[in-house]
Amino acid sequence: MSRRRMPLGIGRHLRVLPGDAPRWHEHGRMAERCIFIIQIYYLLTLARLYSVGHQYTSFSRHPDELMPLWPMAWLPLDASINDAFSGLVLAMQVIGVLGLFFWRHFIVRLLVCVAFLQHMTFANLGGAINHGLHEWFWLSFILLFLPAGLWRQRDDALSRHQRVGVMTVFAAAGGFILMFYSLSGYYKLRELVLTEAHGVYGALHWDSMAQIVGGRMFDTMSDPPLAEFLLNYPILGWPMFMLLYYVEVFAFIAIFRPVLLKPFAVVLILFHIGTFLFLDIAFDDHVVINGLFMLMSPLAPGGFRVMQTVLALPVIGDVLRVFVGRRWRETGRAAVPAE
Repeated sequence: MSRRRMPLGIGRHLRVLPGDAPRWHEHGRMAERCIFIIQIYYLLTLARLYSVGHQYTSFSRHPDELMPLWPMAWLPLDASINDAFSGLVLAMQVIGVLGLFFWRHFIVRLLVCVAFLQHMTFANLGGAINHGLHEWFWLSFILLFLPAGLWRQRDDALSRHQRVGVMTVFAAAGGFILMFYSLSGYYKLRELVLTEAHGVYGALHWDSMAQIVGGRMFDTMSDPPLAEFLLNYPILGWPMFMLLYYVEVFAFIAIFRPVLLKPFAVVLILFHIGTFLFLDIAFDDHVVINGLFMLMSPLAPGGFRVMQTVLALPVIGDVLRVFVGRRWRETGRAAVPAE
């Protein structure tokens, strides 16, 4: 009896997950790594809450100038506002410490979530909505759904239900991050289509990124480190711009194709580094979050396989998989040894 075998390891590349995809006995190790990364997240959250304390205590704007959003509806807009800020700083610092040591308790994670919501609202007291802290806050919300009873036993003694629960919540945290990028990519793509449809100068033009950088320098009178280099060689910015569009539009798909988590994380981290180097806009929080929940994710396969990554790419990989599968069907019978 004969059996068909895919030649040249094609079958290995057609799979979205690698051949050494995690088995049940590996979930314990993966859950422990997820817990370790979550611990780092709460450590950095503590540092984040402490580092902004001086912004509250040195707040000098007149209460009449403030337009607090609904999470800070309790804020007294009178002479007692500084006392309210002082109490808020102390409460946030205490909650940050509790979060570092007792985050396995639901009530503590809830307090951290509320504290960060207050901090995020403070950053927007002028009435604007600054999205720089949104990811950090939403991560604190997603982590509320970690399974109960994590504090009762060691990380290496969790039940199967708890291990799967930890990995599911960790994956959901990464999914939320990727969803934000896909939403951003959708609006970028929508704007691109509309501008091209109306014959307006848009992102498809070879020097579009240089135009954005030049406009930013003119509006803010800033001098980003690599802005002048890009203005001198504008063609170099176009491939980076198109790669960013592609990764952002399809970012959410990476949560269902884990082999893409690390490559997409690298591109997004480089994007945020690039916003500083070319636009003088810092997104350090996003770099840290992408590093923790995607680049270091234990849910992503180990190692890097070029063919497997290419075949997992949305649209590009989908087309290639059809082509590779067709070639296998055409040549497979001739390459099958008899058994």
